[in-house]
Amino acid sequence: MRVAFLNRGRETHPGGDIIALDATMVALRRKGVECIETGWDTKAIASGGFDLCHIFHSNFDWSWGNYKAVSEARFVTRIAKGPIEYVLTPIYYPGVLAGITQQQLNEIVLNARLVLPFSHREAKELRDSVGYFPYDAIPNGTDPMFHCTTPASERQGVLCVSARGCEDKGVPVVREACKRLNLPFTCATGIGREELVALYKSHRVFVNNSDSERMSLTVGEALCAGCRVMCHEGNRGNEWYPHLIRFSDFEEDHLKEVYLSHFGNPYDPSAVARTLTWDYVADRLIEVYKWSIR
Repeated sequence: MRVAFLNRGRETHPGGDIIALDATMVALRRKGVECIETGWDTKAIASGGFDLCHIFHSNFDWSWGNYKAVSEARFVTRIAKGPIEYVLTPIYYPGVLAGITQQQLNEIVLNARLVLPFSHREAKELRDSVGYFPYDAIPNGTDPMFHCTTPASERQGVLCVSARGCEDKGVPVVREACKRLNLPFTCATGIGREELVALYKSHRVFVNNSDSERMSLTVGEALCAGCRVMCHEGNRGNEWYPHLIRFSDFEEDHLKEVYLSHFGNPYDPSAVARTLTWDYVADRLIEVYKWSIR
């Protein structure tokens, strides 16, 4: 099987979508799927012998560019061997139309062979916007390199992670709370994955205070690493993790309680998170791909 992947330009900014795309393609390749990131190159899609296209994102002008490239390639290949179908990982942000119209968003979503949101919550939000579409919720995965069983009692500090600087994703609120509570605080930004692994494994509590995440990679990684994880309800992917400490408004007293509480019996919230590997994601996608091209 040969699949073309279309996402945003890699040069624009760092982000979890690129990390997830790369990890997904690596896992798919291990299982025999040929993966090529074509971008919106119509000629490459039409002449690449692809069985299927997989588009990431739906809200942006380049989402429309990806969709148009696939549509044009479909027209070319229709004559040769039948049209190329596409599936869509929407990474949908409610109310956001960045350079596209509602009609264009509808077209991107409703013409997909299958829509693959990270969660059922994201699917509902997207259906509220564009109407009914068939979907299969497939989560983001995690890498086994994050797995750690060091007891929380042997760890210190509160950790936040932000790809685009420590003034983003609600980090300043957590930083100031830790300062007032005299708790060690770290914001990880602009570092490699290996460095990030070490930080997760040494910290006691991880906080994601972003109110607009589709399914943050950091939450699954921190759970796998054995951190106590506090996460804003705005993370649509929370539904996959039964042991998250959720909040709608961050409160420093709650952070103090979580940080200082006696953990009692071995606390292992990571059991479920560790099953959501990139190989698990790849297996789910392969089922979808086979269904989509039958």
